[in-house]
Amino acid sequence: MANILLTGVPGVGKTTVIKHFIERANVTFTGFYTGEERNAGGQRIGFKVTRVDGSKEATFASINLSTKARIGKYAVDVDRFESVALPMLDPGRADLVVIDEIGKMEMFSAQFKQKVLACLDTGRVLATILMKSGVPFTDGIKQRHDVTLLEVTRENRERLVDRLLSMVQGSR
Repeated sequence: MANILLTGVPGVGKTTVIKHFIERANVTFTGFYTGEERNAGGQRIGFKVTRVDGSKEATFASINLSTKARIGKYAVDVDRFESVALPMLDPGRADLVVIDEIGKMEMFSAQFKQKVLACLDTGRVLATILMKSGVPFTDGIKQRHDVTLLEVTRENRERLVDRLLSMVQGSR
């Protein structure tokens, strides 16, 4: 299997594609998801990180945090992110490592970047990655020879789960 990276505009359904794939795939997983946190009025106020096995989650970016690491109006708590995500980025734990996502907030962690590269070297990663170019770390990953980059769109996101299943389970 080659590493598979999903990209696309924010909110198109990349994480949903991965979750539906995990529900249907006949392989073991380790890794994490990220997701939005919204207030009662529906406004986005932050982001959380959750282990794929559901054993631990934490808010790692929020308008209500106060840290030096910032992306727009969100302060990023690198320690919280690392405590949930990094232990799960171990290819020895499962058939496939899920990394949702390789984005700007996550890149505040040097350890995360090292672990991502180590996981990619195994050829057993399913990840979402920043679509925007001009970010050296993510641009480098997208240009690797062992990566298949798929764009998630509103038109293809339902079919993409089946394509991922055939790519991953067909290579075993």
